[in-house]
Amino acid sequence: MAVADLGLWYTELTRPKLECIKKKGLTYWKLSDAVGILSPKEFEEKKDSWKKDWDKLCDECRSEIDEFKETYIVDDDLDSRKGRLIAILKTLVNQPMDFIAKIWKDTLKHFSGNSEYKLEAYGGIVTAFLNDTQLNPLKTIDDWVGGVSQKMEAVVTKDDRYGVFLSHQGIKSDGYGGQSSAMKINVSLVKQIYEDKLLFSGNEPVPVFFDNDSMVAGDHQIKAMLFSAYASDQIIAFMDNDFFTKKWCLMEYFLAKHGRGTLRPFLVDSPYAPVLPQDTVYDEVAKDLKAATSGRFLQTLQNYFIERNREDYSSRVLSVEV
Repeated sequence: MAVADLGLWYTELTRPKLECIKKKGLTYWKLSDAVGILSPKEFEEKKDSWKKDWDKLCDECRSEIDEFKETYIVDDDLDSRKGRLIAILKTLVNQPMDFIAKIWKDTLKHFSGNSEYKLEAYGGIVTAFLNDTQLNPLKTIDDWVGGVSQKMEAVVTKDDRYGVFLSHQGIKSDGYGGQSSAMKINVSLVKQIYEDKLLFSGNEPVPVFFDNDSMVAGDHQIKAMLFSAYASDQIIAFMDNDFFTKKWCLMEYFLAKHGRGTLRPFLVDSPYAPVLPQDTVYDEVAKDLKAATSGRFLQTLQNYFIERNREDYSSRVLSVEV
């Protein structure tokens, strides 16, 4: 079992022993980092290693994106172009999105190990790094996704388009070696309400993308998620703190930001989101998911769909569970 999975129990058990050997030295610093008890001032020292990692990642990723732009052929058949796009989007997921996710996961670890500090004390350090005017990690990532998404416009079809796309983190660690599926269960209830309440002009139900039943195994699920996040009309992102530790959630967000539809982020159980571009506008700030199914919000969505036709959207069967 990983140290980070032991959560607060491990921290409280080891804190007295750690305090006894506390000193300004490399051994202590590494131990405190591993256990997750760095103070914000100590945590800020990690920016140097982040910068080194970012410089290496940036060079590698920029090289792959430049090659993609030079070799992408607009006259290729649809499947070939989609395949090229999926490949470069996977690169963005496994490099810059994973980079952000790991930093934020580490942030939460140290915040959990130091109850005397607020999350903002750690998150502000991450925000400052990601928006550094010289490095520009967040803007660079946003520009990369924006450039790739321009190619997506020509290849998405109505099979990629859902009325509503639900973005969320699914199963997460509870900090004690167990897992919690509360968010996925709650979002599945939101999906049921949308399917019951939202109707097109012909009274047909609006198709809702939810990764528990809108994807099939293998690369098809990646293709479905990536293109539907870009092509769907209403992208509703339920952003709790763990949302930002998931590289695929981050990819969904950036694609939706540059996509065809309207991005509607909900901050759930957290007023703090340091890892998103500063031009993000939050539609709602909610303590739970109830705001996403309130009468006012449902009416907003219904007013949009009542003027649209079912035949313009995906007809995929939404019953396959993975």
